[in-house]
Amino acid sequence: MSTNSSASITPYNNSMNNEQTEINQSNLSIQQQTSLVQKVEQNTSAIQQLTEKVDQLINQNKLLLEHFSNQNPRSTLNNRTSNNNMISSSNLNNRIVVLPPKLYLGKQDDNQANLFRQKAFAHNRKGEYDKALEAADNGLQIQGAGPIIRADLFRQKAIAHNQKSEYDKAIEAADNGLEIQDAGPITRAKLFVQKAIAHNKKSEYDKAIEAAENGLKILQGASSITRAELFVQKVFAHNQKSEYNKAIEAAENGLKILQGASSITRADLFRQKAFAHNKKGEYDKAIGAANDGLEIQGASSITRADLFRQKAIAHNEKGEYDLALEAANNGLEIQGADPTVRAKLFVQKAFAHNEKGEYDKAIEAAKEAGQIKNLPKSYIEAFGKLKSVIEKNKTEVNEIDATISSLGKHPRNDDSNDDSNVTKRKKY
Repeated sequence: MSTNSSASITPYNNSMNNEQTEINQSNLSIQQQTSLVQKVEQNTSAIQQLTEKVDQLINQNKLLLEHFSNQNPRSTLNNRTSNNNMISSSNLNNRIVVLPPKLYLGKQDDNQANLFRQKAFAHNRKGEYDKALEAADNGLQIQGAGPIIRADLFRQKAIAHNQKSEYDKAIEAADNGLEIQDAGPITRAKLFVQKAIAHNKKSEYDKAIEAAENGLKILQGASSITRAELFVQKVFAHNQKSEYNKAIEAAENGLKILQGASSITRADLFRQKAFAHNKKGEYDKAIGAANDGLEIQGASSITRADLFRQKAIAHNEKGEYDLALEAANNGLEIQGADPTVRAKLFVQKAFAHNEKGEYDKAIEAAKEAGQIKNLPKSYIEAFGKLKSVIEKNKTEVNEIDATISSLGKHPRNDDSNDDSNVTKRKKY
């Protein structure tokens, strides 16, 4: 068996980890909204507070509209363009409502839609994707909301659909957002991220590359974090197409220019780079890339575990089985690693033990791989076959040893160069 046969790599959606609070300050009416959204980045409890506060603000704004629409004079927008205390409303006969300065909420349509955007953002961060979709849809029903807010509501939908593995719907939402004129470079680039993720998940790698490259063309306004995410998707697609040179080039370009990128994304670029080097048989370079990724503080547990797996693969291919076992064991110590990555780390352990003639340990590692919960059925079946192959290998080697021993020679103690006296271990 070639150890690289198990070296598939998945496109993790780091955009959820890298999500920044991007509330348009000109559209916010109450400073507390801003501070609440910033707290979302700090802890889960703040996200809950934000969700509850958004609900209160939505209801509060509706009451304010009803109150002031009944008590204050109305006039057309053209007659009031110089009044800084005006807000617009979508359902008040195309009129405006005049509020006192201390109650000024900015454009009411934008404000209402923006609150739904904040709510969708918070639900996505909490993993409540159905609620995020509901909030985004509610925001999109508000007529007259600004293009940036509408586009970002579609982005929140795309994020939720991607997390729910509803990739066609994610692509549709991203495309809807990209169709909006004046959506702004930041939001447009992030919509391309979600589109690339969905296409990669659907194994539509050419389309994923196209989406990533379109996003990377947005040079002005797109953050380094977003550009790094686009490179990750591009590198992944090239790797899946076996275009390893292009994958390495894209990874290196991303790592070269994206000094401001998050540690999560930079580590993932090194992970993809190590994968490509392993596929090309450049094992020393794969180990170097994996080590570079492991030096980054703040990398996700999923990425760190897979970086150790890439190291284990490279060491196994180089015949450095003790180093492979060390790397695999280090990866298995990481809490929160993806179950498929953990299973594949056990496979690398099984391979190393098998090559060292430690068949019982190899069998145990293969057995542990198949016992990991939440694995696809195909993985469990494959690990069962792997265990059987090792057991057969062990039996055959023992039979060879017994036969040669009966002739008065034991392969472990024989110094001759006769190939017939050398125990052959089968790779799997």
